Amino acid sequence: MPDTVTTAVKSDGAPLVGAPARYLSGKVRAAIINLVEPLEYGGVEYYQLTAVRLDGKKIFAANAAADNGVTREAAMFAAMCSVPVEVIEALDAADINQLAAKLQAFMPQSPQTAEDATGNSGETTPGK
Repeated sequence: MPDTVTTAVKSDGAPLVGAPARYLSGKVRAAIINLVEPLEYGGVEYYQLTAVRLDGKKIFAANAAADNGVTREAAMFAAMCSVPVEVIEALDAADINQLAAKLQAFMPQSPQTAEDATGNSGETTPGK
């Protein structure tokens, strides 16, 4: 991995602003979920959902939606699938389970504190 930061430039040497990010890890960035129970919402029929890994912009939007009374998980799934949160909330239970299982690898993981991980807020080394 390079240890310097470079700036993308146009052919005339001007900085390239607004260029799309190109991810370098090679991780799978999308998943298609075929719905067990297709549905219609707002005049659009949904037979499958295409979900993508979250980027910062989608995480911030999902957190803002969660601050407005939507569950965090529904907001994240809606952001990942680029659909209104109402579509996620209307999904059949089998489709929610399928969606959750497929997207688990795409969801951000929160670091656990020692107390969360061990149930003990003190020393975690045996014998001390």
